[in-house]
Amino acid sequence: MSNNRWDKVGKLLEEVRALPPGRRATYLKEHCEEDDLRQEVLSLLETSEEADTFFGRLESAVPSEMGDVETEATRAPGERGADPLDLEGKRVEHYAVEAHLGGGGMGIVYQARDVRLTRPVALKFLPPRLADSEEARRRFVREARSAARLDHPHIARIYETSTSDQGLRYIAMAYYDGETLKTRIGRGPLPVRRALLYAEQVAGALAEAHETGIVHRDVKPSNVVIASPGETKLLDFGVAKAIKETRLTRSGQRLGTVSYMSPEQAEGGSVGPPADVWALGVVLYEMLAGTRPFVGEDEFAVLKAIRQEDPVPVRERRPGVSAETQTTAMRCLRKDPDQRYASAGRLLEDIQAIRREGPEA
Repeated sequence: MSNNRWDKVGKLLEEVRALPPGRRATYLKEHCEEDDLRQEVLSLLETSEEADTFFGRLESAVPSEMGDVETEATRAPGERGADPLDLEGKRVEHYAVEAHLGGGGMGIVYQARDVRLTRPVALKFLPPRLADSEEARRRFVREARSAARLDHPHIARIYETSTSDQGLRYIAMAYYDGETLKTRIGRGPLPVRRALLYAEQVAGALAEAHETGIVHRDVKPSNVVIASPGETKLLDFGVAKAIKETRLTRSGQRLGTVSYMSPEQAEGGSVGPPADVWALGVVLYEMLAGTRPFVGEDEFAVLKAIRQEDPVPVRERRPGVSAETQTTAMRCLRKDPDQRYASAGRLLEDIQAIRREGPEA
């Protein structure tokens, strides 16, 4: 998209966002004659209001234990609304529900215990208000099926998906008592060796997915749990899709979280393994520098930066990073997907080679 077109879209977006929802479509028809431009503005409007909520809500999103709640604040036990499905202390099939952990619009997560196998689990329920949504049900089941197809030590394990006697659809998954990478980054940049270790593990998980024909499409720090010191688990395949089906069905639709979207993903185009490579590159950059490579005052500004701006080289923010590590991170962030690593497997090889060479600062 040209700079002039971005400026038009940005101006219209600002004007439309200031209007009540019911007046937006009419305003666009009156002030924009180009249909594709109107659709771009509407799509960006949807992205700015929902990308960090609707699609971010797909994550297991449990503070401290399983993830960060980005869309709904976790409530203290006993506080009104702390148990949205009224399940604490009850049984859901062979699971004894212990506590509501958190969640968002596409998933309500509880800690439970499998009474048959005596192991802790996390149960992720589809909210009742989405029970009649065929799209929501498909996406919910897709998460379970996508992750269940993968067998990798750094991918969160899915045990089963089922429907309770009360008609609640849920996914049973492994429970990890740790913090998210997002929480860890919030305390500052990681030691370079640790950042490379985590990047290697996530790259390995993505390589497994890519080899199986799956693109994750929502790699971000809050979808990576540090399950134990030095060991991560990649969560949430809720927006994952088969590689051969990655052309989005609706023009302009974007799946993922804005700050970690690749340029092609931000434009609603064809999304393949290089989009996951980009997202992991953003995560690696953030682990090393303590800040994201593309920032802005709002989602549109971030999208514009992703499309048009070159990130500050890692070593300008973190002088102790080696030239090899910087080259690897920056290659992930090339605008043209053909100039990035073709898959996470190739990225994994370079990260492993850097780690073999010895310690960094």
